Amino acid sequence: MEDKILKTEHKVRFEDIDLTGKLTVPATVVLAQEAATLHGEMWGAGYDDLRRENSAWVLVRAKYSFYEMPSFGEKFTVETWVNPCRHALYPRFYRFCDENGKVFMEGGSIWSIYNFAQNKAMNPGGKAFEFPAVVLENQPDSPRPVRAGEEENSIVRRVLYSDADGNGHLNNCKYINWAVDILPVDFWGKNSIKTLEISYHAQAPLGKNLTLNYTFRGSEMTINGKLEDTVVFAAKLTFDKEIEK
Repeated sequence: MEDKILKTEHKVRFEDIDLTGKLTVPATVVLAQEAATLHGEMWGAGYDDLRRENSAWVLVRAKYSFYEMPSFGEKFTVETWVNPCRHALYPRFYRFCDENGKVFMEGGSIWSIYNFAQNKAMNPGGKAFEFPAVVLENQPDSPRPVRAGEEENSIVRRVLYSDADGNGHLNNCKYINWAVDILPVDFWGKNSIKTLEISYHAQAPLGKNLTLNYTFRGSEMTINGKLEDTVVFAAKLTFDKEIEK
């Protein structure tokens, strides 16, 4: 069982905290992706392995739940594991625990492998990578798709150099940075994010402008990003209390 679950140890760094001194939601998502990357490399499905097949991992959707986040300097562990591949989709799960073993973040995600030559999601050679899959009894729920709706407000952001990944598109973690940047300044220190759900529908190339459409409704925010008429992503964030607009 243990060899099927990747476990890494960390310490909350200064660059990963906010004005409250606690680990941020975007930082945890980056750490989750780094764990997924490391796990893939261990089993022959890393970045370089897929590039040789003219392919890359693509995050389809994810859901994360957040509890009491650790503070600067505190130690914590990250665990990740995968369920069996189904229809070229790879379910991956995460669990973050503080130094006392208490869970402060857990989540599930769905990944696929995108082939650049075929311009579609497919397993290289038509065969799924044989990860050491495991299904845990108490694992988080698998994420459901998030659909774009009609929103009340909008802003425009350009995909800049620091936003892009190695494929020249908006890094999937940066979408979450963009979403939390919309929250009112006085949100931080008074409220906290409890859940984050996001679905990725298309790619946002470097240099392009995205229209971010969003609405605050009670204790949640819905947001989507569009490249002209194409929906690029849709997300929903829930908070521990209502947002003061």
